[in-house]
Amino acid sequence: MRCALSGVSTNWPVPNEPMARSLAYCLSAVQPRRTEVPSEQLTGSVLSHVADQRRGRLGGGARMNSQSTIFNRGVHRSCISWRRDRYLRSSRVRHVWALAGVAVLAMSVASPAFATSAHRAMSHKASVKPDFSYYVGKTITFVSPGAPGGSYDGLARILAPAIGSYLHCTVIVEDLSSGGGIAGQNDVAASAPNGLTIGELNPDGDVENFLEGTSALTFSLKEQNYIAGVPAVNIVWMSDPQSEYHSILQIIKPKGQLRILDVTSGYQDLLDRVLIGAYGIPSSSLISGFNGSPALLAGFINKDGPIANIGLQAVESYIAAGLARPLMLTLPMKPGNLGYAYLHKLHLPTYTTILNEHPPKTAAGRKALKELVDISTSAGQIVFTPVGTPTKLNLALTAAIKSALHQPSIKALEDAQGLSTGYISPVQVAKDLNKVLRNSATIAPFLPHL
Repeated sequence: MRCALSGVSTNWPVPNEPMARSLAYCLSAVQPRRTEVPSEQLTGSVLSHVADQRRGRLGGGARMNSQSTIFNRGVHRSCISWRRDRYLRSSRVRHVWALAGVAVLAMSVASPAFATSAHRAMSHKASVKPDFSYYVGKTITFVSPGAPGGSYDGLARILAPAIGSYLHCTVIVEDLSSGGGIAGQNDVAASAPNGLTIGELNPDGDVENFLEGTSALTFSLKEQNYIAGVPAVNIVWMSDPQSEYHSILQIIKPKGQLRILDVTSGYQDLLDRVLIGAYGIPSSSLISGFNGSPALLAGFINKDGPIANIGLQAVESYIAAGLARPLMLTLPMKPGNLGYAYLHKLHLPTYTTILNEHPPKTAAGRKALKELVDISTSAGQIVFTPVGTPTKLNLALTAAIKSALHQPSIKALEDAQGLSTGYISPVQVAKDLNKVLRNSATIAPFLPHL
């Protein structure tokens, strides 16, 4: 939030509503009857409070205007009141801003939100214009932290030619999937901040690794430059058609030992561990060690286990061929989505469905499942550049990706590959990531800690 106090500009996280109401209460306690604080200097709940007070919707003394004073008290007393109010305005407004400064400073310390690079950049982006000419004839390396054929690789290869066409440059895609995608993210963060290396963050997997104490990231997740975001991919829980599992209820309310195939780390591993943990299922049910979706799918086809959850883009053809039985999706199907023609007829449940209809027995389990709902509907893939990349270059990249993600042809390619469609702005990406980090404590008990 850009907050102006006594002419001093600062960048603090947006305060939560209770804090804003506290600030509004403090302001109302010292404001004169005629509040002349410039409205353009107030934001959010504070502006709403002052506007309501002007309309007489809040308490704090009788309203007084020039007409009521003249008719009720006479011209002479009106002049006295005017001089007195002018004096009070000049002195009390200063008190208002002083108190507001203290209150906002307190909120910046107490607020759980953090000031990401996207928040800080908001203060000067308005005066900076994208530098499109810089990219003409140059080569951009787009680093995917996923294996070939996965969702990260798929998104990068869909966006690369569109970015190149928009900026009149060449974009090459490089897959660095080792370490559960950590290597690719570290490589981008350590690259020269010249706008010629971009990559994808795996926010959910990174949060999981951090909570488990296994994070090998060499950079701060919240300090990077967010260029754009794409919604999380649709993950499908599925079973071997020859197995006894015909419903997700047999997974969350098992009658015996489960055998669930699981990747080493990342978004799918997070979904596995939190879901079974929320329902009190021991983690020993997981058969881990698969490095990425392609390896996990191979294990499922080879019948290493009867249950797995994999991105829809990787398994839709197997479902259509009857080689996998879908049990649940993370997101509801929409027209145009891969497999919509037949999958929507199955009325598959989502995390929201089981949270509402078959909630976990414990409060901790319900909170964790609610966090999974929030994670699955936030930015699942974030395009970023290293710290220090000039804002004018970041803005050019954002414009290119935004243009690409709004093109019908790009949406069709995403749908055809089972990828989520849509553009998420850098500011919204920061908010989504902030929310996930702020609520991550709810899922921490269900993750292993090393």
